[in-house]
Amino acid sequence: MMRTWLLGCTAALAMAGAILAPAQAATCNGIDFADTAKVGSTDLVLNGLGMRKATMFKVDVYVAGLYLPQKSTDAAAIVAANQAWRLELHFVHDADASDIRKAFNDGFETVAGDNLDALQARIDALNAQMIDLKVGDVLIYDYDPATGSVVMLNGKTGPAIEGADFAAALLEMDIGSKPPNEELKTGLLGGSCG
Repeated sequence: MMRTWLLGCTAALAMAGAILAPAQAATCNGIDFADTAKVGSTDLVLNGLGMRKATMFKVDVYVAGLYLPQKSTDAAAIVAANQAWRLELHFVHDADASDIRKAFNDGFETVAGDNLDALQARIDALNAQMIDLKVGDVLIYDYDPATGSVVMLNGKTGPAIEGADFAAALLEMDIGSKPPNEELKTGLLGGSCG
């Protein structure tokens, strides 16, 4: 009788632990991502995970997770919607600040078109926040329409950068028509992370 009671208590505690433990929605390249996030007052869900690859050797640089108010596979609609989002990057390879800044400059030039001059001061503000990143570092971009885009590096938050146009361009670089690599876009839009 006592043994049955103990087994029942153990099972109940295990179930309670599973309920209380933070849920992991997905894993890519050994990196776990939570299934939800919050930006401002908006609850977000994990839309997908993608792998950023660099150079002709396709070196894995980071695993990115895109969080949105609701899941979507429509890149154009996601970019056009002035809604909260999060892009969370977990670095699996070291990246120099100069390489990150170059990637931003090239990416904004690709997506901004005639709007590049209007974005330039804000691109410079973003670049000023970049440092050398190491394996294990976490870089997060949060966009809240009420406050703008915020960069967080290993939990440290930088100053907000204003503008829906800036946020849309920042997001379009990864999921627009000319992403740095197709695997990143495909994964962020709900496909396989690879």
